[in-house]
Formats: sequence, C-alpha cells, structure tokens
Amino acid sequence: MLYPNIECLSTLDEICQLPVQVPVVKPDPDRANPKIGVSCMAFSSDSRYLATKNDNMPNSVWLWDIQKLRLFVVLEQVAPVRSFQWDPRRPRLALCTGNSKVYLWSPAGCVSVQVPGEGSFQVLALSWHASGNSLILMSKERLCLCYMETEEESQA
Repeated sequence: MLYPNIECLSTLDEICQLPVQVPVVKPDPDRANPKIGVSCMAFSSDSRYLATKNDNMPNSVWLWDIQKLRLFVVLEQVAPVRSFQWDPRRPRLALCTGNSKVYLWSPAGCVSVQVPGEGSFQVLALSWHASGNSLILMSKERLCLCYMETEEESQA
C-alpha cells in the first residue's frame, strides 16, 4: 500500500523518502477468522497520540495526532510488532518485536535498547510501571526489569 504523505521511522530513526511503501500481508481466505484490520490501539497519557496496529501490516505501528486529526508517524519494524504500550506519565511508546531489543518512541525521536543478559532474551510482551520509571520486559520463561533514566538523573 502506498502512502504519499507519511514519515517512516525505522529502528534506526531513519526518515524514509516519500512516498512510503508499507508492507501488507494478505489474509488467507481459507482460514477461519483471519486476522484483518486494527487489533490494538492505545492513547498516550496526555491524550495527544493514538497508537494503532493493523494485522494486515504487522510490522508497523501507526501514530495518530489526535489534536490535528491526522497521521503523525509510522514506526516500521523488521519483524511483526508483538506488543506496545504507552508510558503512563509522558508521551513515550515502548514496543517489542520478539527479538532481544525494546524500542522506544517519543516526539523527540526513537531509540532501540539491547536487553542485557546471558543468552538470548526475546522480548514478547512489556508493561510500564505506574510511575513511568521502569518497564517489565517478558520473554517466554523470564522477565527483565528495565529502569528508565529520570530527568533528575540525567541533569546530575
């Protein structure tokens, strides 16, 4: 599907040239209850942004600017997005794709963070603490607690 008026940020915070080709997966018509359309959506804590995931475009998260009622950015990943959740205190979105990284987006930009540890830790789901200062990253059999640097720590 071609979208001429959107910006695309990859895992390296790269802005793609327009128009952007968003990969589309066609559902199997012979399969019962095929995954089609928007399956996940969430508002940011300030209600400015809405994040959506369309099952026909599993590698992309669409961020909508609710104040301007328009598409703000598309976050395109190399693998299908498994989970995403907004920080409960600020407009910061965390997402995972089943690899050993967690991806964070805010209006200031994107960052990917390698999960430290022994062996391979595949992040399958995530959940913010109510304070917004930490994030639980979950794999099939383990979890990792990820602490965020606060503004006070970054200024010290």
